[in-house]
Amino acid sequence: MNTQDVPLSSLPGFSLSMLGHDGPIKFVYVREAGRILCEGSVSDGRASGPFTVELNPSFVSSLEKMGYATPRDEDAFSLVTSDVTLSYAQAVRDTGATTSIASLIDLQDHGVKPDYLKAIKAADPSLSIEAIVSLYDHGVKPDYYKTMKAAAPQLAIEEINSLFDHGVKPDSYKSFASLSPKLSIEEINSLCDHGVTPDYYQALKSADPNLSIEQIDSLFDHGVKPDSYKSFASLSPKLSIEQINSLYDHGVKPEYYQSMKSADPNLSIEQIDSLFDHGVKPDSYKGFASFSPKLSIEQINSLCDHGVKPEFYQGIKTTDATLSIEEINQLLDHGVAPEYLKEIRALPDKFSIADVSELRDHGISASYIRNLHNMGMKNLTADQVVHLREGN
Repeated sequence: MNTQDVPLSSLPGFSLSMLGHDGPIKFVYVREAGRILCEGSVSDGRASGPFTVELNPSFVSSLEKMGYATPRDEDAFSLVTSDVTLSYAQAVRDTGATTSIASLIDLQDHGVKPDYLKAIKAADPSLSIEAIVSLYDHGVKPDYYKTMKAAAPQLAIEEINSLFDHGVKPDSYKSFASLSPKLSIEEINSLCDHGVTPDYYQALKSADPNLSIEQIDSLFDHGVKPDSYKSFASLSPKLSIEQINSLYDHGVKPEYYQSMKSADPNLSIEQIDSLFDHGVKPDSYKGFASFSPKLSIEQINSLCDHGVKPEFYQGIKTTDATLSIEEINQLLDHGVAPEYLKEIRALPDKFSIADVSELRDHGISASYIRNLHNMGMKNLTADQVVHLREGN
């Protein structure tokens, strides 16, 4: 059972208004090959009933003169509904491809153009109509077919169709097949789907013969160079493809990975990625972690984002171990050196970190505040000290 759109002009005796009234209906479907007499009834907007196919005698006679066999009864319906024309039949006949009515109908049903038929038969005279129809359905050009068969005569029609569907060029197929004769069509398709070139495939396989097609596709998708893969794999053979991809996605070089792992073997790939993203150098990480092992990756990242060096962090923490990462960042942002914090902290004023930052911004030293104390001005706020300094 199938459906087919036809122009109303091909249905003498029929109008759409006839479907609006239940009752008997009669009309004809006319094509060059013959006509179909339809007689039945309309019910709920649908027409149904028996039909009779009548081939056009002159059409049949012309087919026979071209060399086609006399159509069989079972061919009649398809000749009409497929709208096979004498001009199309003659064009097909001129190619020498077939004199079979069934093949003629098949070619017409699939829209195979005579020029295509002629070109594909010239490329391979042994091709069957079924094979030609299949190639045409997949859009395989005659030149592609000819070149692919020249590269690999053993290829079946289904394999050529599949290679074409995946955009595999004949040269690429030939290169992949010569590099690795055991590669299947599906594997070559997969490589080409991901844009993997034969050179890239060869380089990765040379680096690691055990890599699967899926792994090579994945590495290529992430832009991993063969040399980089080889370096990562040699540094840490247990690294998975996903981990190498992740490192490469973040721009982590093998040297950085190695240095970080030397500094701390327990670092995960995600942590190394994160540290690299924040510009944390291996020596900086090592300096922070050795002085304060409980620092999290996020805290080290935050310190490095603000330009805090391990020496600065150590100096500040030695002065005041209670300070938070945010407070340490604030001190550096305001140019507060560990020695300055130590001097201010030695005063009895109990200035907050925000106060210390404000005092440093205004260039107020601990000796200036001590002078104020000596003059009897004690327990001043940072704002008051600044006001006095600015007023002077």
